[in-house]
Amino acid sequence: FSNRNSAIIINSDGHLVLNKPLDAFDGTLTQKEGGTITGLPISFSSGIYQDGQGRDLLLTLTMAASGAISLLGSDVLTAEQGNVLSGLTIEGLNNRLEGVPVFQGDINITDNTSGLTIAIQNSLNCNVNLNDGRLTLDDDLQMGDEKNVIGPGTVDVNDKTLIFGGKPLTFDQPIIWENASAKKLNARTSLNTTW
Repeated sequence: FSNRNSAIIINSDGHLVLNKPLDAFDGTLTQKEGGTITGLPISFSSGIYQDGQGRDLLLTLTMAASGAISLLGSDVLTAEQGNVLSGLTIEGLNNRLEGVPVFQGDINITDNTSGLTIAIQNSLNCNVNLNDGRLTLDDDLQMGDEKNVIGPGTVDVNDKTLIFGGKPLTFDQPIIWENASAKKLNARTSLNTTW
C-alpha cells in the first residue's frame, strides 16, 4: 500500500483469511462489526486499524488475526479516543503507548528483556503486569480505580507523577521504583512486599 488512503475493508459479513503474514502494512484496515480476520499476523508500519465502531488506531506494531495486539520492540501504539478491543502484550524494548486508549484486557510485559514507555492522556483502565519487565512514564499517569501495577519489575516514574485510583490496593510482588519523586495513593494501600 502506498499510503493510509489505500484500504482493505472487511464488511459485516466479510472474512479476511491471511495464509501469509501481512508485513509492513501502512494502509488502512477497516474491520466492520461482524467482520472477521483469521490466519497469520498483520505487522503495521504506521498503518491504521479501524474497528467496527469506526475508532482509529495509528499502529506500528503486530496484530494477531484474533485481534490481540503486540508491541515487539521499537513499536508504537497511538490510540485515538475509543476502545482497544483487547489487552496489549509487550516484547522487546523501546515500545511506546500514547494517545487515549481504553482497554478491555490488561497490559502484559512479557519478561525482563521487555519494556513499555507510556504517555497517554487519559486514565489507564487496566492493570500493568510487569513480569520482571520495565514500565517508564513519559507523562503523568493516572490509574483507574482498582487498577494496579503488578510486580515483580521496575517502574521508572521519570520524575512524573503516578496516581493510583480511589479504591483499596494490595501490592504482593516487589517493585523497584526509579526517579519516583511523586506517587499518589488515594485509598488504603496494603504493602506485602518490598517496595
